[in-house]
Order: sequence, then structure tokens, then C-alpha cells
Amino acid sequence: MNCSVTSILPPSQCCRICCYLYIRHIIEIVSIPASPFTARQQPRLSISFFDASLVYGFFGLPQFGTAGAAWGSVIGLSAGLLVYQIPYYAFRRRQPISRSQTWLLLNKIFARYPSMLGQEFFEGTLFTLILSGIIARMGTQQMAVYSLLFTVGNMIELPIYAYATASQTYALQNSAAGNLDRAERYLKLGRQSTGKMLAVLALLCFIFRTQVLHLILPDQTVICDASKLLAWVLGIAFTKIAYQFYMGYLQGVGKEKYIFACSVLSTSVSSIVAMIVGSYLELPGIYLVLIGKYLILSIFFASKTNVLQHQVKI
Repeated sequence: MNCSVTSILPPSQCCRICCYLYIRHIIEIVSIPASPFTARQQPRLSISFFDASLVYGFFGLPQFGTAGAAWGSVIGLSAGLLVYQIPYYAFRRRQPISRSQTWLLLNKIFARYPSMLGQEFFEGTLFTLILSGIIARMGTQQMAVYSLLFTVGNMIELPIYAYATASQTYALQNSAAGNLDRAERYLKLGRQSTGKMLAVLALLCFIFRTQVLHLILPDQTVICDASKLLAWVLGIAFTKIAYQFYMGYLQGVGKEKYIFACSVLSTSVSSIVAMIVGSYLELPGIYLVLIGKYLILSIFFASKTNVLQHQVKI
């Protein structure tokens, strides 16, 4: 049975990785500062528009349901890619790029694509399926509680990805320019800002937990059980701050293979531990494994980042 990774991951996820890599390499070549509007807001506006249009079939566009949200993200990233073509074209007019340099760029993109695709597969697809299978064995009620808290966790974690992406952009630019101290300050400032924002959201979500959960699901029994475990989900969100920041930075400096190796190892170990702990502690045990996983990976990624910066300084 032949089954490639691209047949398991959604095509939209593969396209998103390709767009990300291409935009990043254009920035590396042109060495342009990322405008907050062109690099962040413009693609987000496109994503918001096409998400709603493709999910519900607005403005004469086809209705794809939940798949439309994924393709909306692809279109938004493609819009960001087109924006970067403007300074890239101006740069090429000032300094023509040879065909060998073009092939070198393409080779870099395709060399890094498998590692990033593998990391997405292990972290976002395989590990999620394994956890869902473990929790499904606990019963329908536990699965419903997990699904509800998973939705809440995704909403709370949105500031992490937003601040991490912005901090990563400026940190990588300064790192490439040799300003390692400034790059570290950007990462530190981003983590602190994210922590403060997340603390406010977590506090509000915990105080009004019944109302927040009721917005997603009306089942009072599931809401009651989920309210008791909400603190675990908030704890996972806080452990993801350093994890997301350092992982994005390492991917930006070309350490995708290291991230991929950590993903394979952490997915394998965490899956086995989750099976064992989950059979005794049920959902709290699953959340405890997740907190431990992201905490350990954060330590690994932070150590790797410090080693790289120390080597450059020497």
C-alpha cells in the first residue's frame, strides 16, 4: 500500500508550507524589512474574506464547508506572496539574479519542504489522531469534553501565533544582520507580550467559563465536566508560548531537520506515555502529558537557540 505524506496531509497544508518557504527566501534575498501591513494585515484581511466566502458560499463563490477555511488560508498566504513580488521585482531590476541563483533558491525551498511537512504531519495530524483514539476509548462523554476544550484552547492560543510570527520576523532580520542581542530582545519582548495577553484572556475565560463554553456547546453536562478541566487547557497554552517562539526562530535559521527530529521523538514518546497515563488518570493525565511535552520541547529549542547564537558571537 503506497501512501505518501502529501496524501495524508490536506493539500491546503502543503500549499501553506510552500508559500511560507517561498516568502521567507524572498526576504532573505532582498533583505527587506517586513512591513506590518503588507506582511501581516493584508494576508489576514484576504484570509478573513475568503474564509467566510468559501465556507458559506458568499459572493457567488463555491461553498466548501469547513474545507473552505483551509483554502482561504492558502489564498491569503498567496496574496502575501504576491505582495512580496513588488520589492523582489524592484530588487531584480537593480541587481539581476542569475539562473544559477534562481535554481539555488528553488533547491533551498525543496530541501526544507520535506522536514516542515513531516513536522506538520507528526505534530498536527498523527499525534492528534493518536490522542483522539486514546480518548475515544474513555467514552463518548470524555470525547465530547475533550473536543469542547480543544476548541477553547485553539481560540485562546491565537495570540501566541500572532505575536510569535511578528517577533520571529524581526528577530530573523536582526539575526541575519548580525544583531544577535537585538534579535534576542525581540524574542523576549514577544514572549512577554504574549504572556500578558494570554494571562488576561485566560483570566476572563476562567471567570466566565460557563458562558464561554455555552457559546460553543449547549450541553450542560459536558459544560460542567469541561469547566473542571479548563485550568489544564490554560496551562497547556502557557507552555506553548516559549515552544512556539523558539520553534519558529529555529525554522527561520534553517534548523527544520532538527525540529522534525524532535517532532518524531516527542510524538513517539508522548503517544506511549499518554496511553499509559490516560488509562489511570483519564483526561487530566492526557493534559499532563501535553504540558510535559511542550515544556520539554521548549527547553530543547531554547537551548538550541542559545547554542546557535553563542556560536555566531564566537
